[in-house]
Amino acid sequence: MIELTNILLYNNNSKMRMIFNDIKGFVLKNYLLFLIGFLTVSLSVGGAETGNLLFNAGFEDVGYVYDWKTSGCGVKQISGPGQVCSGKLAASFKLGKSKESAFIENKCPRIRVVSGETFELSVMAKGQGSLSLGCAMLGGTPMRLKGLGIVSSKPVKLDEKWRKIVFTHTFTKRDVLEFSYRIQLQGQGAEVQLDDAMLIQVVKRKAEFKAPSGNYMVYPGQHVEIKVAISYKDDKSRADLAVVPVNFPASCVSWNKKSGELTVNVPVQSIGKTLRMDLFDRSSGIGRQVYLDAVSRTQYLAVERVMKQQVRPTRSLNVLVLGDSLSDLYRGQNYVDLLAFWTGKQFGFDIRWFNYGVRGDYISRIFRRLKGDQVWGKRRYNDIFANQPDVAFIFCGHNDSRLTASSKFTSPKVSVETFKNDLLATVDLLRRKNQAIKIVLLTPAASNFAKSQAIWRQKGKRIDLFGQPAIMKKFRDAVIEAAREQKCILIDLYKYTENYPANAELFQPDGVHLSALGNYFVTLKIMENLTKKGFWKIH
Repeated sequence: MIELTNILLYNNNSKMRMIFNDIKGFVLKNYLLFLIGFLTVSLSVGGAETGNLLFNAGFEDVGYVYDWKTSGCGVKQISGPGQVCSGKLAASFKLGKSKESAFIENKCPRIRVVSGETFELSVMAKGQGSLSLGCAMLGGTPMRLKGLGIVSSKPVKLDEKWRKIVFTHTFTKRDVLEFSYRIQLQGQGAEVQLDDAMLIQVVKRKAEFKAPSGNYMVYPGQHVEIKVAISYKDDKSRADLAVVPVNFPASCVSWNKKSGELTVNVPVQSIGKTLRMDLFDRSSGIGRQVYLDAVSRTQYLAVERVMKQQVRPTRSLNVLVLGDSLSDLYRGQNYVDLLAFWTGKQFGFDIRWFNYGVRGDYISRIFRRLKGDQVWGKRRYNDIFANQPDVAFIFCGHNDSRLTASSKFTSPKVSVETFKNDLLATVDLLRRKNQAIKIVLLTPAASNFAKSQAIWRQKGKRIDLFGQPAIMKKFRDAVIEAAREQKCILIDLYKYTENYPANAELFQPDGVHLSALGNYFVTLKIMENLTKKGFWKIH
């Protein structure tokens, strides 16, 4: 079982050990919709292996092919006698006559991993051609990923009988950040039926691994202490912990096995860098990634000063974040992670953050998904109200305001009127769930339109155009009006990001998604505004 506390993003499977980053990757049984869990505080593992990490492991739920990354093939669900190993539905894909091989890889979750951890993927399969299972490895940081190659099993020749194909891999490269599993089919005209997939983490013994946070904001020269605790179900022996600084000197880190304290001396030359440290318990076979985002001392103290002005809550709180890719991407480094770090650091007890940002979302889909309608990504909101939120942040607008290619770039994806009406309806729905909920509406961040327009032109003007300032301002005004009408707390991120002196530095090369500096700046501005409101005084 995974307990996701501190910063928490729930799905309906308590055994989830998956992280969303760029919303790519592979999961076998669910072309479907993954809700994400990050900044794990506590992982409890029982038995010799974890439970199935895959949703929809029998392909029984109707899926959405949008979630699959395919190469030379398509995925469909099948049914009928002989087509299904168990249950009512299975999945199938096949190669075209001109194709020698192809793979499928789910576009949703990747699995975070540290060197030494072992995972096993299995699937029931039958058909024609040869099938292999493998994983694509990525390194770098959540904000700057790089490919590290692919490992795979030997091809297995298929026939008309169902058979279980298994691939087990122990990760040994210390620079691997995450991985995604894939299924590869080989042979002209090959076709495969798939059912009953399973992805597990293989562990040696029952253990519970605890650390206060997976993400820290630090400054060069700072002395950081992190409390780590590992306990075993079978005895009280001490942890056999390996501490591996991945991209900074090992001499900067020390581990006191007796006290459980991990001390990091942040390197002097580290401003603007993300320092990664892997913790791996050799005795149980489970690990943890820890990130330290290094900012200047001035930047760090600016947030610290603001946090010291916050009104301290009188109890633990649940905070819900609804949004698009600006909340969903770069998990471990985005503004939600930083807010979780600072509220935990300042208040000393749990402010539990539930990040339900979904890449590509616009307000109409957020509203319909909250209602339970059958829309893309419905599963990503499973159990969204299981832990009743005391606070909700709504931060969207870029996908709504993008000028569509189908309209010849004359109309946004969502009209301004519909955007406002659905935003009002979303607020109303949240208040029906909890009359006392505090709701914060954030205007969409501005863009660096020059960057966005350059990419649009590079693509031959065949893609939607994001961040057009005149359109963005209309959506900003709609959020301001909605906040006034519904008496919500308003934070005008558009104003702050538009007026920032070096606006381009706040954004990724696409001119829309936030850079490391952009996520820092948004965190600072959110907290500055909440200070003025006495925001955290919730009884």
